[in-house]
Amino acid sequence: MGSLAYALIGVAGAFAVFADCYLAACLLVPGIRHSQRVHPLVLSRVPRDLAEGFTFVRRDPVSADGAGGDGHHEPVRLPTRP
Repeated sequence: MGSLAYALIGVAGAFAVFADCYLAACLLVPGIRHSQRVHPLVLSRVPRDLAEGFTFVRRDPVSADGAGGDGHHEPVRLPTRP
């Protein structure tokens, strides 16, 4: 998209368009409601949580694909235990 803007309106125009987009995003983000439960850090759970994260990535090809799931690259293959 950036190269198209650059080709059509030049570097200054493309910069202005994308600067305006960032400004709009900065103005809109505060309106997003987000809540997250806070849990105390329990060091004994860290290995289990990491294993759970790796399991999720291994089973979800979109998460593991370096190309964002568009199929242009092979998914990352994590080693599995025998």
